[in-house]
Amino acid sequence: MSKYHIIEADLDDEGHQQTVLNMVRSFAQAVTGEDLPEERHGKLVDGLSRHPTAIVFIALSTDVAVGFSVCFLGFSTFMARPVINIHDFYVEKQHRRQGVGRQIWMP
Repeated sequence: MSKYHIIEADLDDEGHQQTVLNMVRSFAQAVTGEDLPEERHGKLVDGLSRHPTAIVFIALSTDVAVGFSVCFLGFSTFMARPVINIHDFYVEKQHRRQGVGRQIWMP
């Protein structure tokens, strides 16, 4: 049994909103070396929740968020069926190479 649990974020839940913001901030810091600009903090979750095809998955170890993915529903013309496009994908460094990324990718 995995020590990680994957949930779909409820973007109406204040706890999930804060978790998504924290994860995106960690991702931004890992990629750019800088925090997400503060003026975007309030816009992030609101924008995701208003986007009609957004889906956010959060990876938890016990009750601590250790990774996330932001996905958007799309449509593959070659496959002629709906697909999920992964836009952002992040796992905290200390939890990498333990299978959590695979679980986020295929929840």
